[in-house]
This record gives sequence, C-alpha cells and structure tokens, in this order.
Amino acid sequence: MTLQAGASAFIQCNPPDSYPGLSFSWYRDSPSNIIVNTHRVFISDKTGDLYFSYVTETDSGDYYCLVRNVMDTAPDDTDISVRTSQPTKLTVSSGDPIESAATIALNAEDEDVLKGGTETLNCFANGYPRPDIYWSRLDDFGNEVALPRRSRFHNWNHIFILPDVTEEDSGIYRCTAENSFGTAVTEANIIVRAPPVIQPLPDRDLVEGSSVSWTCEATGSEPITYTWYGIQQDPLQTGGRIVVGANTLTINDLRASDLGRYQCVAQNQWGSTQSSAKLHIGDVTPAWLTPIGTYYAVPGSTVTMTTRWEADPEPTFKWTKDGRPITSGGRYTITPDGNLVIDGVTSEDEGDYWCTLENRWGTATSNGNLILTDPTRLPAGRGPTDLTLDTGTTGVIPCDATFDPRLDHQYLWYRNGQKIDFDLESENYERVEGGGLRIKNAYLAQDAVFTCSAETPVDKEEGTSNVNVIAPNHPPVGVEATNLDTTTGDLLWHPSSDNGAPPSEYSVEAMSNHEPVWREVQRGPISELQSAPDPDTRSLLKLTNLSPWTCYYFRVMTINDLGISRPSSQSNRACTGIALS
Repeated sequence: MTLQAGASAFIQCNPPDSYPGLSFSWYRDSPSNIIVNTHRVFISDKTGDLYFSYVTETDSGDYYCLVRNVMDTAPDDTDISVRTSQPTKLTVSSGDPIESAATIALNAEDEDVLKGGTETLNCFANGYPRPDIYWSRLDDFGNEVALPRRSRFHNWNHIFILPDVTEEDSGIYRCTAENSFGTAVTEANIIVRAPPVIQPLPDRDLVEGSSVSWTCEATGSEPITYTWYGIQQDPLQTGGRIVVGANTLTINDLRASDLGRYQCVAQNQWGSTQSSAKLHIGDVTPAWLTPIGTYYAVPGSTVTMTTRWEADPEPTFKWTKDGRPITSGGRYTITPDGNLVIDGVTSEDEGDYWCTLENRWGTATSNGNLILTDPTRLPAGRGPTDLTLDTGTTGVIPCDATFDPRLDHQYLWYRNGQKIDFDLESENYERVEGGGLRIKNAYLAQDAVFTCSAETPVDKEEGTSNVNVIAPNHPPVGVEATNLDTTTGDLLWHPSSDNGAPPSEYSVEAMSNHEPVWREVQRGPISELQSAPDPDTRSLLKLTNLSPWTCYYFRVMTINDLGISRPSSQSNRACTGIALS
C-alpha cells in the first residue's frame, strides 16, 4: 500500500487457527527490527492486526506478522519461517502530515467474562495529531461514573484491563479518542457471569423410622439447576421414600440401608460445583487430621493455635502448657471447635502446648509450640516519602524494613488500597532494591496514596506515600458565548481540575461560517479573566476583534507548566451583528 504522511494504516495478520491461543509480534524488513507498541502504533493482542494512527516516511518497509502458540516453549532462535506471514509492503510518501480528526480504528467489543477472571478491552484511533485515549464507565442513564478501582491501562491506554472481575463490574465501558480536530467514541458491554458457589451440606445422624432433609443452596448466574446423587452415585428422583424438590432432598422412614454419602451438584452455563453430606451413625473415635505444629507471634499480638480433627460425637478439649492445664478466661479462649486463642502474647507464652480430644470412643493427643519473634519495623528515614511527578516521568518511593531473620518476608504495594500486580502492570511499576517502588511513565491515575506493606507470616508494618502527578489541565466545561455585538462579546466557562498545576494562560479558538476550521482568536493570562455576575460562578472573558455579520462556535484551552489542555467542547452558536457605517 502507498500512503501519504499523516494517513492511518491497518495491516492484517490473518493468523491460522490454533489452540489454546496465539501471541503476536511484527517486524519490518528484518526479524531484528521488531515493531513495538507506541503512542501511535498498536498490535492487537486479540487478532494480531497492526494499526498506525498515522504514518511517517520512516514507516516504509515490508511488514511481517510473527505468531507463536501460547504453549510453545521453543527457543527464539529456532526457524521462524513457518510462523511468519507473507510480507505487506508499506510505502509512505514524503511531505507534511495531513491533519485529520480522531476516528475509531479498533472498536471495543462486547465481552462475557467469568467472575474472578481478567477482562481486557482494546481501543485504537486514527488521526493526526495522534489522538489521546480515555476510558470511562456509563451508568444505566448513560452518565459517566467512576471506573472500578482495580482498572489498569496498558500501551498508552489502548488496552483497558479489569482484573478479578465481580458481577458488580457488569456494564457499559466507553473509549473516547480525541485530538484537536475531533472526538470519536466506541462502547462495549461487559457482562460478568458467575459459576455456582455452593453452601456446604451438613452431615446428618440416622435415626431409624424418622426423616432427614437437605437443602442445596448456590449463588451464581441464573439459571442454576440442581441434581442429587445417592449412595450408589446414581441420580435420585422422587419415588417411594425419596422426595426430590427443585433444590431439596428428603428421605422418609430412614433405614440402616440408607447409610452413606449423598451429593448435590449445582450447575449453570458457566460451570458446576458440588457438595456432599454423610448420613451416619455417630461412632467415630477421635483422631487428628493434622498436628498442631509450630506457631510464631510477635509480643502483644493475638495467636490462634488451630485444631483439625474428626470425632463423633464431638469431643471435649483439654489444653495444657508445659504440663499445666489451660482453661478459658483472661487472655486465653478455647473455641467450640477446640482452637486455643491467646491475646496479648508475652514471653511467658512461649513453650510447648498439648491438646487432648476425648469422646466415649477414646482419646487422641497432639502437641505444638509457640515461638516469639522480633516485630517488623520501618525505621525512620527508610519508609515511604511523598513524591511529586510530572506526567511521563519516573520516580522511586523507598521502603526498606527490618525483619526477624527466622521468618520469610515480602513487600506488597497498594495504590488507593488496591494491590499492584507487578506482572500485569510492568509498564507502570517495578520493584527496586529493598522493597521500594519505581513509578514509570507517570499518568494521572497514579495521583494517589501508595502503601508499602512489609509482611511476615505473623505481622506487618505499613507506610504510605502521597504521590502528586502534575499534568496539563483538564479542559474547561460549560463554555457559553453571549452578548455578542458587532465585534465583541462575552465567553463564559467553568475551569476543570488543574491536575496539580494551576493554569497561567488561556487560549480561545473559534470556527465560523466563513472559516470552518478551528483558529486561535484570543490568548492571554488567566489574571485578565473576570468573574461572571452572581449567581453565575463561571469565569468571564471579554471577546474582542470579532468579525461583523459572522456566526461562531468557540472552544477554550488552558495552559500550565506542563503544557496545554485538551480543547473544551464547543460552545453554543453565537452571531455578531452587521457593522453600521
């Protein structure tokens, strides 16, 4: 294909069918010249197609799509010819790029996703200058609302990622592409489907001649169906002494032959799950399923020494420490399940512990021990500190804790309470020496509270950093032109968020019936703006040097130390009068 500089381009990969899926890459002319995603170049991770929002003369060449099965572990230096497409030749003529409005080249598509999975939406736009991409969510009335806090963005916002989705995340998500010549949008409906989650069924004691019932309860996307299985693993149906309801099982006139395990299977279109219960006569000698084991605790904390056992009827529990009996009271609590809870642990609590289970069929004993450790600390000068970043820059938040050397430890990082996934968000974050965090390619969503959590299996210490990301202002809103006469008028607007850097200047552009392109008509310092008359709270600018007998649309931008804002939405249509001689 032959294109003029500034034109958009789209090259299909046309990959073969493959299970379970493919990964995609592209190169130009030579395998060593790999194409990478940039602000104007995008490789779809769904189709492998290659997009250019606009091309330059340096993009000329032969393009090859290279595919790899996601299960392929062969080294990269193997023969790639069987995985490479035929070349597509792109020729870009020299010259100044042609300016054009943003248009959607790759639409976000409706998606069904399982609860707990990760959903990704792609969106790419053509246009010159290169369009900026913004994501938002719409409520039931079409109004923009906040995105889920787990939202992530990759490749200059061309990929929207929503990990660990919940049913509350279902809805319409909008991708907006915008440059100085126009705006375009695409929307996708995310529907979150949930496989069944079933409540455990309780075991029942058999009393001959009586009845027993179970109710199978599951949550998940409807419709959910229930199937019951008996001791022979055959589906049960209503008949004789057995009554099967929509999600219930009743067995009447119980007999010894009914002893055994019964199972409920809950199923919907997106998965199935099961729970089983035992119909039995209580005659189980106490036994430990796992030993009590070793526990670590820091002074002043609460530790729970858990018990896992089986017995029927339920046993009594006798705890001792170093041969001395322990009873509930004060700092000690023995739970109905036999767990021992110790509040406000001190050095006196270190030592060996024993627990004995007992019912009418026998006893069983297990032992464990409690060891005190040094607490985790973030010493002064080694914890997180506040940070200010310009958009697109990099900064480091320190976090260097001290730990008890006997314990494993880790550093976890959170942004506004949401855990950072360093694999999924490698373009924006990476770990540094100690437990520090490097913020890369800072963007406005990273204007947040970052928390470092230095953790061991027994305690944690947290420190926070307030990160202020400074960016060009958000565009003004509520732009209205009024009171136009022959050559002057008033222009009103509401300032938007200054993104940490107040504006110093404004710029007004106009488009008229005589000149249907946007041109700057007025520029000046913010200090020359006036306040609109009460009760209007907008800023007011006195327009000058307008042309008589002309109809205008206006839009406003503001300028701060980081650059110029995106243009506001255009104003109402307003017309000047005829000049009188």
